[in-house]
Amino acid sequence: MEFAFTLPIMALVFLIVIDLGLAVREHQLLQNAAREAARFASLPPGASDADIKQRAVNYCAEEKIVVDPNNVTVTRFYIDPTAVPAVFATRITVSYSRRMLIFGAPILPSGNIALTGVSTFRNLF
Repeated sequence: MEFAFTLPIMALVFLIVIDLGLAVREHQLLQNAAREAARFASLPPGASDADIKQRAVNYCAEEKIVVDPNNVTVTRFYIDPTAVPAVFATRITVSYSRRMLIFGAPILPSGNIALTGVSTFRNLF
């Protein structure tokens, strides 16, 4: 009898753990895509913004994540506040909205979660 009561709760907890694990994995992949695009942008000769965005989109596509190039932001000549003396850098932001496996889990009103990967590399040119 107790098993019949606890089984649905345990199954729900198990699915939420799986779902959050997948979200963490996808966040890490977005972070890596931003890092790869920022590294590519920092190398001489400077690549175009479209090439940089495509580099991030291709990295995500290798891992079966579909990112629209409009969700990749390229900020050139970003002044890195942590560097002394101040240096110019390229900052890449990759955004992605993910649908949760369990609608409304974990206590989200829409069932979607927004993931963002950000990376900054100093310009070498």
